[in-house]
Amino acid sequence: MASEQDLAEQLLRRADEDAAGAKGMLPVDEIADVLVCFHAQQAV
Repeated sequence: MASEQDLAEQLLRRADEDAAGAKGMLPVDEIADVLVCFHAQQAV
């Protein structure tokens, strides 16, 4: 079983990935704002 620190680090990595995804999608007009906002929210 993973330690609490391992789980916390995994969640932080996923948050970083969501933040990067939101930043990457933001300038693309064809991507709905709701998708960008979803990933931005997940990153918080």
